[in-house]
Amino acid sequence: MKEEIKNEQHENGVIEPKSNPLFEKTKKDTFRTVIKYALIVLTLILIGNITYITYFLLSYQKADQVILESEATYKYIDAEDWYLFPTETQDNKEAIFLYQSSAIDPKAYFYFANNLRKEGYDVFISKSWFNQPVLNVGIVNRAIEEHPSITSWYIGGHGSGAIAVDKYLSKNNRPEIKGAFYLAAAPSDEQLKKSLPVFIAIGSEDGIFDQTKLEDSSQRTIPKNYEVSILDGGNHTNFGYYPLEKGDNKGTLSARRQQDITRDKLKAWIERTESR
Repeated sequence: MKEEIKNEQHENGVIEPKSNPLFEKTKKDTFRTVIKYALIVLTLILIGNITYITYFLLSYQKADQVILESEATYKYIDAEDWYLFPTETQDNKEAIFLYQSSAIDPKAYFYFANNLRKEGYDVFISKSWFNQPVLNVGIVNRAIEEHPSITSWYIGGHGSGAIAVDKYLSKNNRPEIKGAFYLAAAPSDEQLKKSLPVFIAIGSEDGIFDQTKLEDSSQRTIPKNYEVSILDGGNHTNFGYYPLEKGDNKGTLSARRQQDITRDKLKAWIERTESR
């Protein structure tokens, strides 16, 4: 027989319902379940963070010692979100913004940036949390706003830094952006549909980048305003100064030679783009 729950009446005449033990048990069970799943979620988040940090520590590539030793000879500004290599050219109107490849020390690109600075460009190298440029994509906008005298910006990325370039371009359509460049990388299919001029440099011995991404297919067509340069003997790693990446081939060009060639080709492309 179902147990009858009686109410209690106080001396002042107020009738107070007597608690239902079954209801109280249900409330406690629900509370325990919520706590249980909250702890599971927090544990998964903690495991994910530990895994990510571990991956970062294991994959992080510090700049080669040759760059670190010559760092004092470079003229640059160490800002909060970037390293800036300012040109000495008077009334410069052009700037280059480079997103480093994932987990690569931005200082690995100091030689390349310093060479471009000498060619008359203000050169920015991104800084980002855990050296992951996709986590700090919008800093290009800050750079543009803080340097209003520069009217032409060329943004690019090395390796997985290209993801940051694509992410930025998908959300921004600023008139100051005159072109994009990709080192050991290629634009996403979405970017292929846009008219922005693009320069691509690939090492012939690259063991990481899939060069079929530069071929026309039923799914993608490389626009005619794209310039693709294959560096004979170049590889994936030598667009910067850091240890050989896992999966890459050694190549026959030194890092210095590969970056010198890239500098010349990038400069020529910018000059052609500016003259159009």
